[in-house]
Amino acid sequence: MEPTTFAAMKAMEALGYIKRRQSPENKKNMYVYLTPQGRSLQKKLVPMAEQTNQVSTQGLSAQQVQATREVLLKLLENLAADEGQWSDKG
Repeated sequence: MEPTTFAAMKAMEALGYIKRRQSPENKKNMYVYLTPQGRSLQKKLVPMAEQTNQVSTQGLSAQQVQATREVLLKLLENLAADEGQWSDKG
């Protein structure tokens, strides 16, 4: 099974939204670039993201939103550390 991020990147590349290139210095490093087609999505996606943020934070104070973001970031950090621990064993 492919990692979710890798599968998403392959799909975006197939759709022409990004290009991936290996670093000439280190073949393990992969750089991702938006194509003009990918960049053109900004006008459509940014307003959708802003609207989603507005709807999802309705009725919350700025402090509640900030605390939620901090908690979610810490959860992601913990999950990434745990994933790294398992991949080192495997």
